[in-house]
Parts: sequence; structure tokens; C-alpha cells
Amino acid sequence: SIPRDLGLFEYDGDIYCSVLPSPEMTAARKTKKPGKAITEACELIVNPKRDVTIITLSNDKGEEVVMKYDAKAKTFSMDRTNSGKMDFSTDFPAVTEAPTFGKISQLRIFIDKSSIEVFDAEGKMAMTNLVFPNKPYNKVTIQGKAKYYVYCLLLIIPFLLMLPLVIVGKWSILMLVSMASFTAGFQYFVLFQLAVYNKQTVPLNTKFTSKAGMENSYAQLLAQAVSFGLPMIVISMTSAMFSKDIAYIIIMVIGLVFIATHRLWMRNIYRRLMKRRYVNLAAFRASR
Repeated sequence: SIPRDLGLFEYDGDIYCSVLPSPEMTAARKTKKPGKAITEACELIVNPKRDVTIITLSNDKGEEVVMKYDAKAKTFSMDRTNSGKMDFSTDFPAVTEAPTFGKISQLRIFIDKSSIEVFDAEGKMAMTNLVFPNKPYNKVTIQGKAKYYVYCLLLIIPFLLMLPLVIVGKWSILMLVSMASFTAGFQYFVLFQLAVYNKQTVPLNTKFTSKAGMENSYAQLLAQAVSFGLPMIVISMTSAMFSKDIAYIIIMVIGLVFIATHRLWMRNIYRRLMKRRYVNLAAFRASR
């Protein structure tokens, strides 16, 4: 097992032991670049976004280990019943489950030739399982990462609500389509950047205009000013020179360009976030 640091944390009035990989071990390891195929010994970072996140490690022989995080049930499980060699013991094929003591924001998964170790990034949960695949696991699939697509689908709701204004002739369908495209493209591109630099928690009862609220809101204010102000500027300038239809077409094209390239800029955000993950986690804890 990898070296670990022990600590204490409180949950629902009780005190528990926390477990984290030792920082000395993390510093000595080479960081694996995101987007590359997994190797025999590597670390995976997973940020669960949905109520249920399923992570599957597999190889070319069809052997696999399935890990499941259930946010509602507050549990994490690992299924090694099809992990590889298991004929040496009838007890080896098993599904192990552990409580998560609240929500998990990030999972650190350490993969070795014959073991898989999983840590909650805050140390509230840790699980280790032996595995004996006939060939190293070389594929990873994660179900529950479609946050961007969910947000895009949510745009259907305001789109449908505004259709009556199109029917009565106050707005045009071109305007609705251009604004939806711009939101799903450029505005989400700008707003998603905040995930990289957000490193401070603010109590729910903190006023937005208070000192604590404003200190944590400068980046949000700038992002909102850029994402919401740009279309107004483009429409005003283009309408003055040409027509509103031309302005809406330009807005739509800008949005479609960012939608078409979303995999590139989402990957860039992920890489930058991974570089800052430990700094951000430390800052989150310090600001509680």
C-alpha cells in the first residue's frame, strides 16, 4: 500500500479518522498527462458530477473492475468479480462498499499491477483491492461526465418559453437560435473558466455585496461582464452598419465555433484544473 497520512474529521457530530496519500509520495511521482491511455502504474483523477458516477477499468481480454460512487446513498463500491484471475479462492470475487461520509468532490485512483487504491481527495474515504488481471488494464470509461451537455439541454426550457413571443411577432426565431448558440458556445466557454480559479468557500448566508462576498466574486463579475456584454456590443455595432439579422447571424456563428471546439477548450480547462487541484483544495479547506 502507498504511504498515507492520518488525520481527523467530524461528520454528523462524530469524529472519524481521515486517510490521504502522503504528499512526499505525490511529489516523487511523475504526473500523468490527462487524455493519455492508462498504464500499469498511474494515478487517475475523477471529479464526480452526477448522483451516480461509474468508473470502469478494463483490458483487451474483457476483464474489468467497476467502481461506483453514489452521492445520494453516500457510498463508494468496487466490483472485482470480473477482474482477472480468481480461481485461487471462492471468496475473492467480491463487491466491497464503504460509506463516504458526505459528498465526494474528487476521487484519486492509484492503479498498480496488482492493486487499486481509491481516496476521497479530502480523506473521508479510502479503499484498497487486490486484482490479478491476465493483461494490464489499458482502458478507462467514466459515466457521469456530461455536465456540459446537460447545461446545453437545459437551454431548451427558456427557448420553449420564449416561443410565444416569436409566434406573436415580437421576436424572431433567428434571434432565439442565435442567442441559444451563443450561450451554449461562448458564454459557457467563459463561465467554465471559473472552475480553474475558484478556490474559496463562502457561507450561504454571506451577502454578495459584503466584503467576503466581493472578494470571492471579482472573477465571477468579470466573466459575467464579458459573456453577457459581448453580444450586446456586437449586436449594437453590427445593427448600426448592417441589420439585426446580420448581427444575429454573427452571434450564432461565434457560438457555433465554440460549440464545435468544446472538446478542445474543455480539455484545456481540465488540464489547468489538474495542475492547480492541490492548491485549490488547500485553499478550500483554509477558507471554511
